[in-house]
Amino acid sequence: MMPAPLIVDVIAELMSSLIAFSVGYYALRGYRVARERVLLQLNLSFTLVGSGMLVHVASKLSVILPALRSPRPPPPVKFVPVVRVGYLIYFAAGMVGYSILLYAYLKKARGFSSLLLLLPREYDPAYELLLLFILSAVTAFSVQNYLTRRSLNSLMVSAGFMLIAISHLLLVMTRAGPIMLMLAGVVRLAGFSSFLAMVVRVERLAGQRKAQE
Repeated sequence: MMPAPLIVDVIAELMSSLIAFSVGYYALRGYRVARERVLLQLNLSFTLVGSGMLVHVASKLSVILPALRSPRPPPPVKFVPVVRVGYLIYFAAGMVGYSILLYAYLKKARGFSSLLLLLPREYDPAYELLLLFILSAVTAFSVQNYLTRRSLNSLMVSAGFMLIAISHLLLVMTRAGPIMLMLAGVVRLAGFSSFLAMVVRVERLAGQRKAQE
């Protein structure tokens, strides 16, 4: 028995994909008649987004359909490699597709005031979350590298990335009070200090080895 939320998700995404293709189709027809560039950009954007969703749906169906014929319960779909690849394609297509729309709106606005809407406020939680996400991935790889090498340098690198990631987490919570901003600055300083200590140590060890040769 497949989980109901998963079934609804697949059906909804498939229908959204078909609607996106329909939007792209009618936008192209409109462009051929009116010759307005924004309609062509709309066609490219929704066709890309629809294609990404369709690939994502197909990746999930490649896991779901065989599982329906099996007596064993299916594995969690989000951990299956083919689904993860499908989601990556969906994400990339969405990024490009929505960027086309953003470009179209900015070009149409032709005003500096429109660009100001895109400028983040200092320590905007949305931007800090994006940085936190990237740093979390980097931290995970650095920790994996430390667990493999078990060296002091790799430990210092992991500690540095982890502290910097924590500082961005604290910046996300700055609305809780100015203490978070202060803590974020101190933790970030400790993270960069860890990197400085690591590179100084590497430079000194390299100098000692060269002197012994």
